[in-house]
Amino acid sequence: MKKLKNIFNRNKNSLSIVEKVLSVVFESKRALLTNMEKLTEVDGFNAWRNKESADLSNIVQPFAKSSKLHECQKNSMPNKLCKYRCGLGCQMHHLIHSMILAYGLERTLILESTNWQYHESGWDKVFLPLSSSCTTIGNVPTVNWPGSNVSRVIRLRPTKRVTPRSQYLPLAVPEDLVNRIKIIHGNPIAWWVGQIIKYVWRLQPRTTNYINNQMEKFGIKNPFVGVQIRRTDKIYYAEAKYQAVERYMDVVDEYYKSIEIKTNFTKRRVYIATEEYSVIKEVKTKYPHYEILHNQNIPKIPKINFARSFDNIFDLILDVHILLRSDLLVCTLTSNLCRLIYALLQNDHVDGSANIVSLDAVYWYHNQLHNKRKVILKHHPENAAEIDLVPGDIVDVTVVTDYSLNGYSHGTNLRTRRKVLWFWM
Repeated sequence: MKKLKNIFNRNKNSLSIVEKVLSVVFESKRALLTNMEKLTEVDGFNAWRNKESADLSNIVQPFAKSSKLHECQKNSMPNKLCKYRCGLGCQMHHLIHSMILAYGLERTLILESTNWQYHESGWDKVFLPLSSSCTTIGNVPTVNWPGSNVSRVIRLRPTKRVTPRSQYLPLAVPEDLVNRIKIIHGNPIAWWVGQIIKYVWRLQPRTTNYINNQMEKFGIKNPFVGVQIRRTDKIYYAEAKYQAVERYMDVVDEYYKSIEIKTNFTKRRVYIATEEYSVIKEVKTKYPHYEILHNQNIPKIPKINFARSFDNIFDLILDVHILLRSDLLVCTLTSNLCRLIYALLQNDHVDGSANIVSLDAVYWYHNQLHNKRKVILKHHPENAAEIDLVPGDIVDVTVVTDYSLNGYSHGTNLRTRRKVLWFWM
């Protein structure tokens, strides 16, 4: 439907026709999705998936506690979190890397976080420690990654890339779980990363109290849509393409039209998580019929590194928890924080992919080896940039590097070995 509208946008005389067609198509789509949702509730599949997901989570979650803590100085992996100078979402993904390595190698991860950019006293002042007793390596000699099976302590260097690369890193999923995960989830790596984050993202009581107090002040009631709009550093450092507020709000409008079919609500609510106050003012001006909620601690004057500082850690966590409570999240998956929330969503929903809309990319993982997708519809190329695709073809999706594609992604058809520009839905 996006492609159809883009085509007709080139011919203004046909615009009114296509908008009428799209209106009918979207109305039919809303009714179809509503009926499909009811079917999953009637046939009992949702209840079974919920139980199976909980059973799998119960297998994964005790892994940190099952470590031989009395032997932690003989079989551990220290990692200096304070050396990663990047945003919270970025740092969390580095930590997830380390946790997955520790899980795969059956070692205990020791987090060294004194002088962390978000709290000088370290991780444990904001989140619960990764281990209750194995927190230091003492005077035990260390070797740098990759070490060997007989190495007592292997130190992970503070770098963006783990070299040599381990077979355990994403998009790898534990072999003993993957077949069960595939039945309940369309993207097993998202479920697996979500389980790791579930363990890591455990808040200290003071952090939890702050979140609860702030959420009580907001008085947010469902239904509401969460929108994450990153500007300042993301645009300043050219890490993502600028997205107009209209693109976010078009998705929000469509969501509220879809739920009008099945529920009654009195107010269209949107919670906007952003570090630039001008975004809030713009949305309030352009969409006065919406109730616009936001964090009151956003600086009135933009600060480039506001989202990467100690001043903002608790408000960042607050934004994450409010966005997790939303009925739909609209964001850009080129953002580390958006991908972090997407993975966390998998713990609140068996498959949280239907609870998020990304404006610029599919879910991916930094430094992933492959992201293979199966073609389900035949496609005849319309121009030289596109190629022929047949059902069953496997496309290896390129990690996002070009943020200007507006819904298109690069990839390689593994059958023909030709590069492909494909449109994700």
